[in-house]
Amino acid sequence: MVDPHQEIPGDFIEKAIIFKLNIATVNSISKARKQLYQEHPNLAIIDDSILRKNDGLSLLAEFKNRKPSIPVIILSDKSSQELSQETYQNLSQELSQETSKKIFQNLSQQVDASREMPLIDNEDNRILQKSACSEEILETALQLIKNLENAQATVLAVDDDPKVLEVLQNLLKYWGITVKTLAEPQKFWQTLEEIQPDLLILDIEMPGFNGIELCHQVRNHSRWSLLPVLFLTVHNEAETVNQVFNVGADDFVSKPIVGPELVTRIVNRLERINLIRRMTKEREKRHKMESESWRTIFKASPECIKLVDAEGTLLGINPAGLAMIEADETAIGQNIYAVISPEYRQAFEDLNKSVCRGNKETLEFEIIGLKGSHRLVETHGVPLLNPENGQLMQLAVTRDITTQKQIEAQREQINLLLKAKVQQQASVAQLGQLALLNQDISALMDEAVALVAQSLNIEFCHILEMLPSGNVMLLRAGIGWEEGLIRQALLSFNDSLTSNTLLTKEPVIIEDLRQETRFNSPTLLEEYGIISGVSVPIFGVDSAYGVLGVYSPQKRIFNQDDVYFLQAIANVLSGAIEKQHIETSLRQGKEELENRVAQRTVELVEMNERLQLELTERQQAQAQFSGIVEIASDAIISTDSNQRITLFNQGAERIFGYSLKEALGKPLDLLLPEGSVEAHRHHVTNFGKSSTPSRKIGERREIYGKRKDGSVFPAEASISTLKLDDKIIYTVYLQDVSNRKQIERMKNEFVSVVSHELRTPLTSIHGSLGMLATGLIPANSEDGKRLVQIATDSTERLVRLISDILDIERIESGKVTMCKQIYQVSELIAQAIDITQPLADKAQVKLSVENSPILLELDVEVDAIALFKY
Repeated sequence: MVDPHQEIPGDFIEKAIIFKLNIATVNSISKARKQLYQEHPNLAIIDDSILRKNDGLSLLAEFKNRKPSIPVIILSDKSSQELSQETYQNLSQELSQETSKKIFQNLSQQVDASREMPLIDNEDNRILQKSACSEEILETALQLIKNLENAQATVLAVDDDPKVLEVLQNLLKYWGITVKTLAEPQKFWQTLEEIQPDLLILDIEMPGFNGIELCHQVRNHSRWSLLPVLFLTVHNEAETVNQVFNVGADDFVSKPIVGPELVTRIVNRLERINLIRRMTKEREKRHKMESESWRTIFKASPECIKLVDAEGTLLGINPAGLAMIEADETAIGQNIYAVISPEYRQAFEDLNKSVCRGNKETLEFEIIGLKGSHRLVETHGVPLLNPENGQLMQLAVTRDITTQKQIEAQREQINLLLKAKVQQQASVAQLGQLALLNQDISALMDEAVALVAQSLNIEFCHILEMLPSGNVMLLRAGIGWEEGLIRQALLSFNDSLTSNTLLTKEPVIIEDLRQETRFNSPTLLEEYGIISGVSVPIFGVDSAYGVLGVYSPQKRIFNQDDVYFLQAIANVLSGAIEKQHIETSLRQGKEELENRVAQRTVELVEMNERLQLELTERQQAQAQFSGIVEIASDAIISTDSNQRITLFNQGAERIFGYSLKEALGKPLDLLLPEGSVEAHRHHVTNFGKSSTPSRKIGERREIYGKRKDGSVFPAEASISTLKLDDKIIYTVYLQDVSNRKQIERMKNEFVSVVSHELRTPLTSIHGSLGMLATGLIPANSEDGKRLVQIATDSTERLVRLISDILDIERIESGKVTMCKQIYQVSELIAQAIDITQPLADKAQVKLSVENSPILLELDVEVDAIALFKY
């Protein structure tokens, strides 16, 4: 026991004595390792704390690698998985991952597939809780020791040298190997049976025995032929070694004994034989499991499984098979041919012989149970080797297909009925098609009786027509009757079968005319020996037309489908008769109708031409409207009730910058600035609830739109609604007023400039005239004349300015023409000074021109320069 913390139960040592176990306690890993190699304990009990150290895991690996390995009980508070995980993580922190894995793999061969890490708790080791009592720990220890003792090997050493036998015992006892010695070779076979060793050690020369001969006898013994044999001898000549291996020895070791070499060879041989035994046990276990599985399947199978030899003897059969043949287990060993129906017996015998020759066969046949039941079965036979005599036998799986065959027969009967019904329906359809082709009624009736006779496979069929007198019937069409009777034979209406059919207006079925009590036998039917038949009424336009009947001289059962078929044929004939009557009526009114149609045709043609013209005009208007909408410079946008775009014309594409593909299906919010989205939605919602069909948006506030590039522009829009069923379509007509706003701004600026320019010549005129009016400057003086001239020029200039201003329409359209001429700059400057001189004089400002004259010519319009100079 390795217990560094002294945590073992207090009564553990005392209880160990009761369990007859000697306990040696150490408190360190080094002392535990020393105890291991001095005493070779049977079992180790350790505290899980040592697993947190590298030395502790190495010690655990040494316990595992000892020969034989030493089982370990680990006392811990954790489960096997938790302890393995924690130990692996602690070890990985100190060592490389590869080294950690190698140490763990030395502890156990069991691996947790989910974590790819070995578990400590396995068949050789146990993990117990530290809270476990002494009895639980000691009982577990005894169980592990017992398992170890059962796994220890036994060696029989036959040698006449007692020292060699003593050396062998001392060498192998520490490896968990029990050595039984035999110094008297005469007792070899008796001792061999008693000990039943795992390995045999022989010497070559012994008193009265030769080891080589003894090995030869062992190898030829049926029970001991696989026993490993090792020779231990002083004779190591090549000839002797060859003899040893020729008689089947497994190994050869020369004396004197070299301990490690001998132990290694013996241990290797024992491990090999143990491996072979384990593999043999596994094979036996698998074979047993397969045998048990086969027996389980054999007994539990719901189908018959049987073994039959080439002569037909039943070698084996499962409970389901016994139930099938209504027998008990005494049937095993009897000949199986006895339960095969005589008509199938030869076929089954041929199948059995074929399978016993190595073929696979399948057969459907009938069996007769021992209690007299008849069953249709299907068997599948395959060859199987009989281990008792080495001959092939039949392994067969047989299943009852009686119900299946009955279902198949019923299905076949149903298929025949369906086929007949399909044929009947096809006949009705064919007759109906002929009736639609406006065929002669007589030819149609001839075709009808032929189709009925063919579809029902009947010998006699006829159609009787009630003549206008009401008491005589004409044989209008028929099959099976004498040729001279058709369309000529007259039958009395008092024929009770015919009258019964017409009066009841229901089908009449005759099962056996000889036993009929409802009416007397018709003369015509008696003459032809009719026994069974069916007659159904044929209805005319206002009254019954006649009777359709089918008859057979053999007794025959007519089912309801046959009656339905005949009635369907009669209905087709009724339809054809009614159609003929209608066609006659139609023919009589045809001429009158044609005249009326001719008159109406002219009217309809004229009306059609008017409608066609109106339709063409509407189509053109619609196309023109669509074209106008599409090419309109203003944006025309339609949305659904969810305000998603459904119409987006070219004007909208140009104004907003989005293509039609980009805009369709998107919310209208795409075209609005973020600040006005909610207000717009509220406005549209309220408008949709109102009764007003259209409204101008932004009548009291400015509307703005947002282009694809994010720029915002002023707009003027109007909205209208169109209600279609439960849907509302909103249409917005929007105009980009950016240019108009800019023109308005330009007009304002223009008016400002013009007002300034108008004021300039007026001021000049006012100043000049004012100075003349004061009398300070005489009018006939040079200065007076100059002021008059200035006033005159300013007046002319004012007239021209007013003319240009009045031509504002030309300014907006950009069609103002400039009347440019060549002027000297000095003249223009002098002109400007003359205009402004009166103002300057009034303000006592002196005007002067430097560097005059300026010799520079300009191509300008003088008035335009004066108008726009500011």
